[in-house]
Amino acid sequence: IPTTLAALQEADIPALAKAACHEAHTGYPVPRYMSQQVCENLIRQALPKTAPTASSANAKPAAKAASKRSKKAA
Repeated sequence: IPTTLAALQEADIPALAKAACHEAHTGYPVPRYMSQQVCENLIRQALPKTAPTASSANAKPAAKAASKRSKKAA
């Protein structure tokens, strides 16, 4: 199950949240309704993650790098 939506853009979120709240606030028997802001924050979690930069893509975790150094020294 994907955790993000590739086509989702930040600019789309307010309209999506407004439409979702409009549909949900039409009499469903729930204890409380979600606000537009809470709905936007929820949808925002599905934004695609940004691609790693070249420097972070080549970065190695410290433990892994240290392990390689100790193997070379041995």
